[in-house]
Amino acid sequence: MTLSSANGHSPRLMHQALTASVIISGIMFVGVMAVIQYGFERHLGGLSALAMSSNALADLARHYIGGWSTVVFEFAALGSAFAGTVAAITACSNLLRHIVTGYVNDASILHGKGILYYIFSPVGITFSILFQQYILVAVMPGIMKSPSGGMDVYAFFGTVGAICIMISYLLVQISALVAFYKHRKIIGWWEILIAFFGLGFIAAALFSCICHDGRAAVCALLAGLWMACGAMVFILMTWWKSNFSSL
Repeated sequence: MTLSSANGHSPRLMHQALTASVIISGIMFVGVMAVIQYGFERHLGGLSALAMSSNALADLARHYIGGWSTVVFEFAALGSAFAGTVAAITACSNLLRHIVTGYVNDASILHGKGILYYIFSPVGITFSILFQQYILVAVMPGIMKSPSGGMDVYAFFGTVGAICIMISYLLVQISALVAFYKHRKIIGWWEILIAFFGLGFIAAALFSCICHDGRAAVCALLAGLWMACGAMVFILMTWWKSNFSSL
């Protein structure tokens, strides 16, 4: 809320966005669960089949759609990954433009203001993401084979999108702590605790995701590359606007 107010956005918009997200997510969750339950009750032998099924969505798709359901799930996977990537790039762009350094161009980077200024610049964020993702993959003892089936592809890209969002939120939490430090005289201690707890929770979720699934290392690498590409696109757009906006 404090960051939103500082950026010129009304806090009421944050409340409206949060409320709408909760309502829409709840409706979608209940709707999907209702469809799954109805399908198993009517066509696939009752809820006992749902309990024994290792992949409810795949079984339903195979029954309703047929053998080519794999193609449908691949398109759904691409859509989910795209949504996760857009959310990640948007969060990183807002982080870089409004929260930490403001408007950053090549000249201001050359006349830096300390180590934090370089780290939280667009170039620093990009290389930091790339470095941490390559480290995550390097420390993994082995990498599982790439997905082959439709649901495997969906799960793979879904994990990529989730990691993208988690890393984005991780960066936002770090930037929140930096912003709180810069305006520490007007910030309540509970706001700082929220940022710290959020930072720890997201870091723990990422660590658990990477350690408990070997293929998650590949997902983390792909997520980092996509986010790095998004940051590079933001840098290019900033450079283009600063050099060619008057043409």
